[in-house]
Amino acid sequence: MEFYELVPKTLKENLAYRAALRKRADGDPGYQRMLMEACRRDFLFFLNAFCWLQEPRPERDGSGRVRPQIIPFITWPHQDVSFRTARQKAGFESVGFEKSRGEGVTWGIAVCMPVHDCIFATPGLETATIGIVSRNMEFGDSPDDPASVGSRIDWELSRLPRWMVGQEFSGN
Repeated sequence: MEFYELVPKTLKENLAYRAALRKRADGDPGYQRMLMEACRRDFLFFLNAFCWLQEPRPERDGSGRVRPQIIPFITWPHQDVSFRTARQKAGFESVGFEKSRGEGVTWGIAVCMPVHDCIFATPGLETATIGIVSRNMEFGDSPDDPASVGSRIDWELSRLPRWMVGQEFSGN
């Protein structure tokens, strides 16, 4: 069984699961190491248990309330297949995606995969270069533009537990 299969895929249950993981890991280095190993082995577990998304487009739920703009990254079945394939090929083959907006490819592949690579170096790829492609240089890394990929990477790192990214990380 893959670790990510343990992660609930509904919003309420996913949020409770994340809170329980963090609470259990707080002050427990053994459990932290176990979670780090699960994340290293299973990119989808890392996404579904620890990563977040910024949703800039306002949306209303069934009762007319505006949904939060910071939401847990809960992958859809078709993303599971695409992200798993990208993770397996990364560093060995180029992977391209034809996508429409709202499919999570920028967050999953351009933001969370490099974060995963930096924290959980894939054996044999410890010195690999992580290339991030964007439509133009400004969108690639502009610290003052929250839409830039580099800014999103900083934001994602700031949301992860300190025991995962290190105490020194400031998010800047």
